[in-house]
Amino acid sequence: DAKNRKKLAKLLRFYSSKSGEELVSLEEYVSRMPEGQQNIYYLTGENKAQVESSPHLEALLKKGFEVLYMTEPIDEYAVQQLKEFEDHKLVCASKEGLELEETEEEKAALTAAKADNAKLCKVIKDVLDDPVKFAGQVYKMLETGLRVDALEEAAAPEAVPDMEDVAEPEAEDEGSLEGH
Repeated sequence: DAKNRKKLAKLLRFYSSKSGEELVSLEEYVSRMPEGQQNIYYLTGENKAQVESSPHLEALLKKGFEVLYMTEPIDEYAVQQLKEFEDHKLVCASKEGLELEETEEEKAALTAAKADNAKLCKVIKDVLDDPVKFAGQVYKMLETGLRVDALEEAAAPEAVPDMEDVAEPEAEDEGSLEGH
């Protein structure tokens, strides 16, 4: 009902990631939204247990966002018709290419992380002519905590470990599979 859409939206109730066994209205959801959250996030599924186990839920919960669980067949239709509530868009959390809002602190942390790793990226690009060829060794170096910015001399080629010195995993003898 297009002309009563706003009135009907206030009557909708859903389970959510923060409501436990209680149903929550869109008004309650909006009142609990953290500062900086602009959208209303939801996931659809056959039942609450299926939605709760969705891999799409993790990123939103990590940011402190509540997610509505839409488990009734009519829910998807209702959301398609509603599109937004109180100037907040309804966004499916399983949508491909979902981009979450970032706080200023998160943006600053990302910029700092990029700056912290700039030296390491440069050394890797300079040393490795074919990054894919040495991906395993680079992963091992990073896993062991190699931090180029901690070693000022690391920018010099002699400070970079020789890739031939990195132990390669031993290949199984091809003949050992003949009896299988």
